[in-house]
Amino acid sequence: MAIVKQGSTTLNAGAKGDKGEQGDAGVVQSVVAGTNVTVDASDPANPIVSSSGGSGASNPNILIPTTQLDISSEAVLKLIELQTDITLTSNLVLPSDVTIIGGGGKIILNGFTVTGDNTNVISDNIYTTIFDNSGVINGTWKASSISGHWFGLISDETDQGVDNRVVFKNIATVANSSGSIEVNIYEGKYWFSVSFWYNLVYYSDNIMIGGNDDIKWIGHNATIQTLNHNYSSSTIFHFNYGHRNEVRGFKLVGDKFGHDFSSPSAEGSETTIHEHNMGIMLSNGAIDCIISKNDFSNFTADGIYFKGQVFVGRTDLTDASFESGRIDINGDIAADGNFERTIDFIDLTNSQFTDTGHFTLDIQPGGKLDVLDYRIYYYDALDTFVGYTKDVEIFDRVNIPTGATKMKIVIYTNASLSSFMVINYDYAFRTIIEHNNIHHCIRQGISNCSPYTVVRNNFIHDIGGADLGITAGPCAGIDIEDGLRNNYNNWIHDNTFQNNAGTDIVLRYCRYTKVFNNTFEKDDRPMWSILGTSISNGGVSADYCRETLVYNNYFKGKTLDLGRYSQAHDNIFYGGEVVVYQSHTVIRDNLMYNTSFTRANLDYEYLNISNVINNYIFWDRSNYELGFDEDGDPENPEDVSKWIFNDQQDFNWINNTFDLNGMSDDSGMKISNILETTEDKLGVIDGTVIKNYSGTNGLQYHIHPTNVYNSNFSCPLKVQFGFEKDFVIENTTITNYIDLDLRSFTEVTPSLYKTVTLRNVTLNVNDTGVLVGNYPFSAKAFNFNIKMIDCKINFNFNVAKTFQFLNTGYLYMENCEVIASTAETFDITASSVSSSTLINTKTKNFTFTATTQTGTVVLP
Repeated sequence: MAIVKQGSTTLNAGAKGDKGEQGDAGVVQSVVAGTNVTVDASDPANPIVSSSGGSGASNPNILIPTTQLDISSEAVLKLIELQTDITLTSNLVLPSDVTIIGGGGKIILNGFTVTGDNTNVISDNIYTTIFDNSGVINGTWKASSISGHWFGLISDETDQGVDNRVVFKNIATVANSSGSIEVNIYEGKYWFSVSFWYNLVYYSDNIMIGGNDDIKWIGHNATIQTLNHNYSSSTIFHFNYGHRNEVRGFKLVGDKFGHDFSSPSAEGSETTIHEHNMGIMLSNGAIDCIISKNDFSNFTADGIYFKGQVFVGRTDLTDASFESGRIDINGDIAADGNFERTIDFIDLTNSQFTDTGHFTLDIQPGGKLDVLDYRIYYYDALDTFVGYTKDVEIFDRVNIPTGATKMKIVIYTNASLSSFMVINYDYAFRTIIEHNNIHHCIRQGISNCSPYTVVRNNFIHDIGGADLGITAGPCAGIDIEDGLRNNYNNWIHDNTFQNNAGTDIVLRYCRYTKVFNNTFEKDDRPMWSILGTSISNGGVSADYCRETLVYNNYFKGKTLDLGRYSQAHDNIFYGGEVVVYQSHTVIRDNLMYNTSFTRANLDYEYLNISNVINNYIFWDRSNYELGFDEDGDPENPEDVSKWIFNDQQDFNWINNTFDLNGMSDDSGMKISNILETTEDKLGVIDGTVIKNYSGTNGLQYHIHPTNVYNSNFSCPLKVQFGFEKDFVIENTTITNYIDLDLRSFTEVTPSLYKTVTLRNVTLNVNDTGVLVGNYPFSAKAFNFNIKMIDCKINFNFNVAKTFQFLNTGYLYMENCEVIASTAETFDITASSVSSSTLINTKTKNFTFTATTQTGTVVLP
């Protein structure tokens, strides 16, 4: 046990532990500081020794070396103050537990290596040099706060200036060995030559941050810029194993404008796009790390990149691996056709499981996301049941319990299981990315993320390569995909996005992502894009995801599309488009100005109704170019899609209000656009209000055959195409005309004709301009019945036409009221209907002729 004397202070250094063990804690036996030496003994087991620098010659406790030999002696004092330069003539191994004090002199490495042994470095001068940049530093260190200048950093404002690679690597060695350290890089521009790394290798040999915890790299108006190179893959900082590590306050600049794209990188793959050169990379075991207040620009790939999960083992499960049945809570086999269980035990004692202590049940490439939860049953080496884990979700990490050496898996389905695999992932976790400016990178601002990542208060803009004619994509602000289906619980909030050539946020296969309080600004660089012709107008694209929440965001001229079980609520849209999928999506309580809706399908193994509920959509015809812009060029409004809805009937449309603000149809504008189809539209329209329309006959609400309830339309209604079925229009007011153009109704047997039922429907015919070439009530020449109950039709002016019944089914009217402003007649028997029955009809200035007519009342 070594005893160290310092002035009147005696430190018991404690016994050194064996490799891999912690040594005994040292204790302060007496505390009387020597000259220029301060001993903080508030924690006796961990005394902190520091120096004010200078005048070391008057302090017998501080060694002031003049030669390399003075430093390397085992008998050296534990405080070494450098007051003169010392040039190494060989490798230097420092004695254990010394503190090097920067006092104006430095160690000139001269091509040799300095090896620390639990070495500390201190100085009260942040700009002094303690080690120059001419050699390598390794070994073990225990510093708590260091300055980059102490290791010979050189600021160079010239283009392609002095390379600081060796210095940054030396600083990283000291920081990673020490842990619980602040690395301060002060004002200047520092060039860095990156090292190539293969995309499948997880150590990049650049500025590594890991192997320890609480390592904080802090930039003070400091720029780190990569020297020009031709590598396809590189990074400046690389986080790996470690907790709470941080990079803060840097300006990180890539070599986009000087990069050599002309030839493949000599070391490996990805030879054409060079799309893996980034500012910061995070990979295996980087937990609770922080990237804050940095500026990222001009990387040929991403500002920030999360390396995909590393699987260190894999066990495939095919159909042949399973049999019908389950396992009960006692571990016994039980028959049950609703479950599938693995036939054989899965061995947990091989290195696939013992190296990590956890596993994930995943889906092989090509598998689909919609898989139910499962259970795991554990057994020991003697096949004795030791317990189970219930209701685990596919893709979740599962920790293997103590004592378990085997397992079986039970799936809550009897469907085909050919795409499963038991796999072992390692990845970053709970990263915080905040207050950064990320811009002018070619591929993405941020790629992939990891579970529980928080991305907040960043400005992500101008991502893309059009200024160089480079077509690498997807050019998103944030892109979380690459098959990372066990990526979940990410929060993206309070960010601003603008002028990204791709979509601002792309989510694929993620679960439980929250996107809230973001601003998706309208792009003002229409020629900035992947192809150099337009921008994408994409705000959030999350189609192949589940349970995404998008709320309290501001979308200006940007699109939104969501996947299954997802919701968008309380957002403000100014222009742009909302894409609604058949996937249990909910779009509710949003305020929208000149925003379009589009229906789309996904290649899911299921389809289900989505819901659009309680939204207020305001359309101003004079500003309709703020709608969805097909080619991304806001300077050409003639390219704007001229519809509010596009094929909407595959979802439920409930309690929505459309305020058309007096809009008319002077340029072919449509409220809705539908596709000619015979497929069944499963949604309903309930509580929809279309108000303040004033226009010609083109601006009609155009729908497929579907049930309509409790609605009020200040425009005409046209029902066309679609699946041949019975449907109802009920408790609804329609303005100017209704057109039943059911050309897909082709049934030839009258007894099998489908019936259109209008119940408590009011048709107000107000505008002669709307009726040019149209009948107020028209049923086209196709095969269906019409039933009208408790309906009211008001001809509020002298119309040239009234009814048109060209359908070949029957017409049945009961308790209906028809009122005309002047005398009108209509002979139903002269139409194409097979029969007409009128019961208890009330009329004013209107006379019907029907096959059967009873109880008619003529109103005064």
